[in-house]
Amino acid sequence: MTHNSSSSLNPSILFFGTPEFGKIILEKIMGAGYPLVGVVTQPDRPSGRGQEMKTSACALFAKGKNLPLFQPETLKNKETLAVLKNLNPDFIVSAAYGLFLPHEILTMARIDILNVHPSLLPLYRGAAPIQRAILDGKKETGVTIMRTTAKMDSGPIFLQKKHPITPENTSATLHDKLASLGGELLVEVLEKIPQGLTAYPQDETQVSYAPMLKKEEGCIQWDNPAQKILNQIHAFHPWPSAYTFIDNKRLKIYDGSVLPEVPQHNPGTIYLISPKGLHVACRGTALCISEVHLEGKKRMPAFEFAKGSRLKEGMTFS
Repeated sequence: MTHNSSSSLNPSILFFGTPEFGKIILEKIMGAGYPLVGVVTQPDRPSGRGQEMKTSACALFAKGKNLPLFQPETLKNKETLAVLKNLNPDFIVSAAYGLFLPHEILTMARIDILNVHPSLLPLYRGAAPIQRAILDGKKETGVTIMRTTAKMDSGPIFLQKKHPITPENTSATLHDKLASLGGELLVEVLEKIPQGLTAYPQDETQVSYAPMLKKEEGCIQWDNPAQKILNQIHAFHPWPSAYTFIDNKRLKIYDGSVLPEVPQHNPGTIYLISPKGLHVACRGTALCISEVHLEGKKRMPAFEFAKGSRLKEGMTFS
């Protein structure tokens, strides 16, 4: 791709993105004064138990800002591709669009095609890099601005920035921080490419993957160490949520802390109920559960739940 543009000082951008992560990137692009010639998001989809049609965060943002909005069912349609090509973008930027971009899109930008990915590539290529990093107990992650290529998350890197994963971070809190950081880094790359910034290849010997989450991954195995279970609770908040079962009912667990004690109980046993929460034996360690949500009930502090549900010490999660 050429880095020479006949455009003004502010190159035009065609943006591909769908959820909240993409919306935060969009806000950063607009805030930096780059003209958006179009926003491409996935179509409205049925969502939730009622299967009501839901409009994506990026689509709502585009409508609110009166930006040209495109929601094609597929990017393989010739008419759709012709419309997008006629926008003549200097840059194409993608962030959590949700579909692979075909060759016709990859070659459409006059300057370059960029992707914002919330990991330090080549680590955690794939759909769930934020959750997988927390699940693995990593102490830091970050964002990468790379050139989009046909192979998933494998393009050459322009810039990266590290960000710590603190003990209290959930996927929800880390998501927002990385989206904001990614937007800022993207603007820096957009400014520096016309000045000669080049990309360097990823180290293929260091690749790891972050596959899409499955709901059943949230099921807690109490014979794991408490820290591993806490990582699971934080990684799967807000979705799919870490959960266990009590009296054959699903109990979602939203927060907790590792306890210093070594309980003499079988894993999964609630050996103490205190105002701090439910003290549960794990393998070699213990976990204090502080916030829960029983199916059919509202989310509440674990101590309140214990009082209201007649939970007793000695009962066991399954």
